[in-house]
Amino acid sequence: MLDAATVRYVLRNDDRAIEKMARSSNLLPSLDEYGTAVMELRGMAEVTEREGVSMAVDFFVMPITRYIPGAFITPTMRFAWSQGLPYTLVGQVTRQIPNGEPFGGGDAFQRREAYLASGVLIADLMKFPPPIPENLWDEASPLEPRFHRVDPASYTALLDESRDTTVVGARPRLFGLIKGRGAHRSHLAAQIFLPVAFDEPFVTTLVFERWLAGSVDTALRELNENQGTPASASARETLLAALRDAAELRFPLFVDV
Repeated sequence: MLDAATVRYVLRNDDRAIEKMARSSNLLPSLDEYGTAVMELRGMAEVTEREGVSMAVDFFVMPITRYIPGAFITPTMRFAWSQGLPYTLVGQVTRQIPNGEPFGGGDAFQRREAYLASGVLIADLMKFPPPIPENLWDEASPLEPRFHRVDPASYTALLDESRDTTVVGARPRLFGLIKGRGAHRSHLAAQIFLPVAFDEPFVTTLVFERWLAGSVDTALRELNENQGTPASASARETLLAALRDAAELRFPLFVDV
């Protein structure tokens, strides 16, 4: 079993930790859970919009085993260091990250290796609904992550547009046979996008508690088919670029608020 530090990740630039691993809970795909997950994410984005430069909404494209221990360095961190400035996280506890140290601390990459070796993540992902277990991505990939910063106000508008959207294009099945073109709830309000094609977003307590999981492929199709409003245009453009990166690398995409 991994130590507690390995199964925690600092969210929203403070010390609020979320237990993410070694959990055998059920998926929660109900309408109420979907709406709740979207509204929670929207609330965090709205707070970010009010706080301005002290907080941000970012799209991170990377394996889960890098995201959880913070085994990455963001462009904002590199920029601060290039200017001779410390990179400071301001939250319940203020923390400075020294030049060259990963977001999660000096041992973040060692904790990633321990996480990979434990097999906990793969075991949890195998409990996800099909077709995810048979189409897993490479969690041990050495490829570098990619980062995109999105305008909070525009992203809040995108979430508002997506919350109650029904998207034509899903193909419901009846007795294993394709029944015809149907509809599904929007994937654009997901907090994690998985690099696997599936129709219905779902809320999970496995790996990430009460996060809405969407499909990279389905979200890309939604963006290409629906232009949205001028208020969400900037966020849609940024999300499109991030989703294309996720599709190219076959990595999950995280909305980090």
